[in-house]
Amino acid sequence: YDIILIEGVMSIFTGLLNEKIPFSAAEIARAGNIPTILVSGCNKGGIETAALDLASHLEMMQKMGIKTTGAILNKVYHQKIAENASNYIKKTTGLDWVAMVPKAQLAARGGTPEVEIKLEDFCMKAMETVEKHLDVAEILKMAQKPEFTGYISYDEIRGVYLS
Repeated sequence: YDIILIEGVMSIFTGLLNEKIPFSAAEIARAGNIPTILVSGCNKGGIETAALDLASHLEMMQKMGIKTTGAILNKVYHQKIAENASNYIKKTTGLDWVAMVPKAQLAARGGTPEVEIKLEDFCMKAMETVEKHLDVAEILKMAQKPEFTGYISYDEIRGVYLS
């Protein structure tokens, strides 16, 4: 394969404090020396909160020895705020690559409930948006061959988490 995508559930740390090893995407990324690109949605707590979320995740990932090559602010709804947030992420984390993907814009749905939006229309619009705003060639440059180095123990994880 040219590239393998590992997607976590909720957060890269979800399941980290479970005694089963490996249980989180963070443990898998660390064990395989897999470079990560973090994504945070701006639709729940806003762009500023997404930036803070990325910065705090990156701080913990650095403590764990997880290589992070970039970050993506997803569902951006205000370009200027996102640019400031991107600068904050770069300044606080040392990352060079922070992408911004705007919220996919569908035709006004009026009173149509969200559950009745045509999935195919949404998927096509989302794909268009991502293709327009993410440089896949740049992402491919960040990929590298995984090199398994072994899992860290639950006690080591707790030590890093609580430090």
